[in-house]
Amino acid sequence: MGASWRVGVAEDALGELVTEGLFRVSRNPVFTGQLLLLAGVALSIPAVLTWMAVLLFWLSARGQIMSEERLLETRFGEAYHACRSRVP
Repeated sequence: MGASWRVGVAEDALGELVTEGLFRVSRNPVFTGQLLLLAGVALSIPAVLTWMAVLLFWLSARGQIMSEERLLETRFGEAYHACRSRVP
């Protein structure tokens, strides 16, 4: 992500649209990795609380992703639409 790394959504701090590396296979590789890590923990420590943590993370990440994607759509327009059409 290089200079485009940030936490949260800040319209004035938006870098360039990143489409290389892991972003070729996922629009949200950081959240995907964190979700897979938590799912691995839940599989290795099967309990209601660990699966609830996975669900809670997924719901909160989904909200964050939606707000980020709205900003990316506004900022990058057609370039972001093209990215969304080819990257899950």
